[in-house]
Amino acid sequence: LADPAYWIDPYPTLRAARAAGRTAMTATGETVLLAADDADKVHVSQSFTVPGMADLERIGIFDGPFYEWRRHTLAVMDGQPHARLRGFVGPVFSPRQMERLRAVARERAHALIDARAGDGTMEILRDFAGDLPLFAMCRFIGIDDADRARIGAFLVGTEEGFTSPMTPARRRRVETAITALNDFVRDLIERRRAEPREDV
Repeated sequence: LADPAYWIDPYPTLRAARAAGRTAMTATGETVLLAADDADKVHVSQSFTVPGMADLERIGIFDGPFYEWRRHTLAVMDGQPHARLRGFVGPVFSPRQMERLRAVARERAHALIDARAGDGTMEILRDFAGDLPLFAMCRFIGIDDADRARIGAFLVGTEEGFTSPMTPARRRRVETAITALNDFVRDLIERRRAEPREDV
């Protein structure tokens, strides 16, 4: 996965891995499921648990702001803590809400493509994929466009948090980014307490 060529064309590597078996192991020790059916079964099975903090600990992060942030996310929780938080946010992901989000995302996708149509070219990461997911998430949650630009800057730093090898410079960037994101969230909570809205 560290080979840039893989990300340009992953299919030969994936085909070879699937020919060898249903799972593979990354260089950093993660088991990878190679069949969508297997991933679906594992996702809903009570026999499996989430990796928890092992992903960060594997690359040498055992404490600090990024570790503490990750420790409180749904993605690493299991059992009762996961069920409690999921029960809180689950109703927001109703089919009606998802359909509303699909319409918003579709409209934004068309606007991004239309913006580049005159040039006849598009750099997909910069002009499309870098914008659409964050736009959709912010609209869904109820975060203003002005704040979306700030969040985008923080998230660029947090992307490196799961990268191996974890260098001291990379860790500083990650922890600076997550600290800024946490500060933003605290400020947003205070604003919503002062002026409540009908949003997530």
